[in-house]
Amino acid sequence: MAEREGFEPPVPLRGHLIWDQVDFRNRHIWIRTTPYFRPKARQSENRIDARPEVFEYLRAFQSLSITRPFVLSGAGKGPLRCKPLFDQALAWLRKQGIQDTKALHSLRKEAGSLIYQTTGSIDRAADFLRNDPRVAREHYIGRKERIEVVL
Repeated sequence: MAEREGFEPPVPLRGHLIWDQVDFRNRHIWIRTTPYFRPKARQSENRIDARPEVFEYLRAFQSLSITRPFVLSGAGKGPLRCKPLFDQALAWLRKQGIQDTKALHSLRKEAGSLIYQTTGSIDRAADFLRNDPRVAREHYIGRKERIEVVL
């Protein structure tokens, strides 16, 4: 699988995102079923739109890729195949002062909150988080205003 001569990966190469899911022309990254990945739910299949700079970076990175067909390799088995990448992201978050036990989850929720604050759209936040809009409404609205019933 490795393309560079003499490259020996430390672990068998695995991943989820493959280069075929990156649509450079239309600037989409497609999250969908592939031979290597199946989303948990049908509603999880969607596309991610990104700024042109992201695709410029991906195009430059593609020529250096050593884990084809994967964009990035994952290590090991189980739900955290990309643990080395998660560890790097967690280290960065810790340097930024995020000390939550589940710092990556906190980052994800914060991103959803920023989308909601910026756009005013619960549906856009839910789409970004790949959540059911009802779940997003509970998170962004339901917890803000509780009705207390006195019997």
